[in-house]
Amino acid sequence: MSATDIPARQRPAAVRPDSTETATPRPATSPVMALLMPEGLSLPAPRRLVVLVPDLDLEEAALARRVWNLAAASPLAVLYLGLAPSASEEPSVRRRLATLAALTRDDWVQVSTALALGTDWLAALRPALHSGDLIVCHSEQQVRGWSAARPLGNELCRELQKPVHLLSGFYSAKQSELPAHPLGRVAFWGGSLLILAAAFWVQVQISALPKNWAEDTLMVISVLAECGLIGLWSRAFS
Repeated sequence: MSATDIPARQRPAAVRPDSTETATPRPATSPVMALLMPEGLSLPAPRRLVVLVPDLDLEEAALARRVWNLAAASPLAVLYLGLAPSASEEPSVRRRLATLAALTRDDWVQVSTALALGTDWLAALRPALHSGDLIVCHSEQQVRGWSAARPLGNELCRELQKPVHLLSGFYSAKQSELPAHPLGRVAFWGGSLLILAAAFWVQVQISALPKNWAEDTLMVISVLAECGLIGLWSRAFS
């Protein structure tokens, strides 16, 4: 029997009626943010939700309820995918995945879990994804970059060419803040010193010219160019 053959009174309600509805407060912000789509890719009917579970303190009951609401209407299968940065943290991640699966699973929604070691979501997702999967991640999740951390959802959409559904408000964004790449600071100061050295060399060459209005004008231009380049370089790493 298909989902369309089920009488309306037997279909799942918009909000799952379980005990977590009153026990857990709702997120302070709207849980649904956006659907990111790769350019030129049409959205097929999804068959499964692949939900990324960060190794952070989050509202497990609220997240499970939201995922159930997304999956039960179609219905869709759900895969909760977790990352354990090290083997010592694997048990806690497995407990969180088991809790989410138990809160989400029922007669309408089939739920499975998977765990990968490491910190690279792209490497963990590639072998787990199937045709028709819709990735579900949090807007607060980030990926480390050279100059600054970038939104993970955008990177997944671009690299995997899969649609990404963004959720928000299930854990504090401060928990997921990532510093820039360790070599980013070295690159920033190295580039700054290179700009200063190049400007100094140009100004030495200008100062050797005859003292007239042209020499003064060139010196002013070089100083302005130096300040502009330093500002642009700093902005790129801000």
